[in-house]
Amino acid sequence: SFFVGEGGIFVGVEHDGLLLFDPLHEQVRPLQIPNCRYDLSRGKVHALTCDSQGNLWVGLYQRGLMVLPKPMYGFEQVAFSDRYGDGWTACVTSVLATRTGDVWVGTDGDGVYVVRKDGSRSHYTMHNSALENNAVMAMSEDEEGVIRLSTYMGGLVRWRAGEGFRKIAAPEPMSLEKVMNFAYDEPNHRLYMGTYGEGVLVLDTRTDAIRPLSSSGMQRWIGSLCLDRQGLLWIGSFYGMQCYDTKSRALMQYNMGEIAVSSRIYSCCESAKTGVLWIGSGEGLVSFDRKSGSTRHYTEDDGLPGNVINAIAEAADGTLWISTCNGLSRLNPDSGQFKNYYAE
Repeated sequence: SFFVGEGGIFVGVEHDGLLLFDPLHEQVRPLQIPNCRYDLSRGKVHALTCDSQGNLWVGLYQRGLMVLPKPMYGFEQVAFSDRYGDGWTACVTSVLATRTGDVWVGTDGDGVYVVRKDGSRSHYTMHNSALENNAVMAMSEDEEGVIRLSTYMGGLVRWRAGEGFRKIAAPEPMSLEKVMNFAYDEPNHRLYMGTYGEGVLVLDTRTDAIRPLSSSGMQRWIGSLCLDRQGLLWIGSFYGMQCYDTKSRALMQYNMGEIAVSSRIYSCCESAKTGVLWIGSGEGLVSFDRKSGSTRHYTEDDGLPGNVINAIAEAADGTLWISTCNGLSRLNPDSGQFKNYYAE
């Protein structure tokens, strides 16, 4: 089956899925479908057409009909793992863009993928590296290009070019089995590590020596860490947000509003543009301006797709990308307007 479409002639074939024929250069190549969650490279395509909206309809032998929607909103899916055989199923838990332009992708159960600038990939698991668990929770790169990864119930590992992966040992009786998040202090060569149950730990990136961050009243179940430009470490816990001054080595008191100091905190991010701290909780999004002391609380009533905020990242233009349990959102802080994106 075939049809003439934008970019060439689309051909459905037996055992090889979908091909694209370029009549101008008389070349055939596999059709790349970035928003397709399934591997069609070995499929038996018996019928093929494209509708007026650009959606691709594929009839598969003994597998039914598949509709591949035209990519929307500028998003494309980048697939990882087909180990379950029926599709690309890896659950992505962390992403790190390195100084060399590579992207490291940590997954829950399938180890870590490295995607290089040229598009090539490497895949590391506990079967071919020093990883002791395939659930990768957090990653961080230091000024020398050394990458550290935390794995759930598998401890901490270090990767260095030419050396590969090496396990980092913890001094007794400290445990590194539940390190969940990182915050890197480059000038002082410190990696702050938030844990479930052990509070905050500090790793010296020059020696890999580890010590606990001790302060009276500090929470032990840490959901997020954010080190701001003033050297303040913002600690999001299961029981609210705390602020630790790394210079005076003491907790600071700020009135951030009831939601920020009492709810479970999943994420936090300092705006590089304004210095405002954005706090993601289980009850919505909170902005805190330390200079003025003002706060604002955003919920579904203000346009958020969901009140549980998993992650926050600031774009170069100052807008915020917010991951919730009910979709992705982009916030314009100046207008307070949200634009939401949902799975097709």
